[in-house]
Amino acid sequence: MASTAAQFVEIATMTISKYSKKLANNVLQSNALFGKMYDKKRVVSGGKDLQFSIKYKENSNVKSFKDYDKLLINPVDQFCEAKYDWAAYNCAIVFSDFEMAKNSGEERMMDLIKSRIQAAEEDLTNKLNEDLYLDGTGNDNKDILGLAALVADSPATGIVGGIDRAVDTWWQNKSNAATGAWGSATNLCGRKDVDKMFTDIRVGKTVPDLLLLGSYAFRGLKSELESVERGNTDFKARKNWGFVDLNFNSMDGVYDESCPAAKAYLINTNYMQLTVHNQYNFKPIPAQRPDDQASFVQHIRVFLQLTTDRSASHGVITGITAA
Repeated sequence: MASTAAQFVEIATMTISKYSKKLANNVLQSNALFGKMYDKKRVVSGGKDLQFSIKYKENSNVKSFKDYDKLLINPVDQFCEAKYDWAAYNCAIVFSDFEMAKNSGEERMMDLIKSRIQAAEEDLTNKLNEDLYLDGTGNDNKDILGLAALVADSPATGIVGGIDRAVDTWWQNKSNAATGAWGSATNLCGRKDVDKMFTDIRVGKTVPDLLLLGSYAFRGLKSELESVERGNTDFKARKNWGFVDLNFNSMDGVYDESCPAAKAYLINTNYMQLTVHNQYNFKPIPAQRPDDQASFVQHIRVFLQLTTDRSASHGVITGITAA
């Protein structure tokens, strides 16, 4: 007859393995940016790093001609490579021998296991949502690249994807400072600032589709839109990833409590990618017993990265205050 510990570990391993796909869905759809990109996420089989071919200049051989004009066939270097490292996250689920002994019935085992899975899901969600707005330098540069790096307040400095933005200015995102307090029905600074950033980013039909708002930005812009009856400010469900708090210039506007209060991000999700490793897509690692602890440890592991292949399609508005 199997021991209590062996039975517990068998049930825990099977339960966590079955739940891992749902956990991945829940974690990556808990945030508007992750969720918006989740349906079109890239799942790749591996590689030392993530590489993207970036077009940085126009083909100078394009010109009009007539009859027997000589055509231009000059070599043109139009592309370079952006390279991103993987970010790896791990969450350990630990069951002590004492806990297993106290929960030896199958029903009590399942209650304990499910509570630990829910806690792991919350912890992974909170950590990834927090890191999403940072610059990736946390934990000795091991964290996922966040918007503070990809859509920087000071885009003329720093290296992203191996490309120096100070040298290659075409690799810079857009960054504008707020022109005044948001929320005034008279000045409409929020609406004007978002309009300006929208037109700074827009190239033909290439437009931002996601507007991420900190608390000052959200309250101010929502107040302005309601005061002039421009834009949809209904709070309603949209797709799988949560709620759209307002709609402006066809962008889904979302308040995100993890977004810095004084910032608003305009993102074109066609040019920002969430890439997940197919072998480590919230993968459950078989339970093991540490040599120096009376416990079993089950790990959930994910390799992923947030990347962009066109920085100029994203922008940030900084220094926002509420009127």
